[in-house]
Amino acid sequence: NSMIIKRSLPKSPKRILLGMENHMSGELPEQIENGQAITLNNSRFILISLPLSSFPNYIYDVLTSLRLMHLVPILARPERNRVLVKNPKIMIELADNGTLFIMASGSVTGEFGKRTQRDALKLTKNNLIHVIGSDMHSAKTKRSPTLYQAFKWIKRFNGQEIASDLFIKNPTMILSGHSPLD
Repeated sequence: NSMIIKRSLPKSPKRILLGMENHMSGELPEQIENGQAITLNNSRFILISLPLSSFPNYIYDVLTSLRLMHLVPILARPERNRVLVKNPKIMIELADNGTLFIMASGSVTGEFGKRTQRDALKLTKNNLIHVIGSDMHSAKTKRSPTLYQAFKWIKRFNGQEIASDLFIKNPTMILSGHSPLD
């Protein structure tokens, strides 16, 4: 069912790359230094899970520390964080400082409710999202991979170019070591 996306991708061998979603905490910079938290494929990009209902002030200090370590934060699921949804200026400010945002495909398709879906589509319409991912945490999860369905939603509401950027171009840039914001 992902034939459209597969046809758009260049022919290349499939690779499995090391990475993890790191929990946002005040200790994250130290966790990176001692190997308890890792970047995506040993690159300068680090995937970070945000709290759902708050945006603690220490996050700014953590993001500044990560930038001083020459890392590019990618904050996961901003569409499910009530503070960011109500205050998109925070996302604009963070993106202006190099922070990227990745959205869960299930948010686009309505898996987390209509309000989250509406918020997700609004964030993509306002160009505040850089990548859409599956948000699969394990093979034994109830969350199904909904990338193809999310691609169709984004294409319908935002057009082919934005859909291709969020699902193909921007992820490829990140895996090549380049930020979509550069």
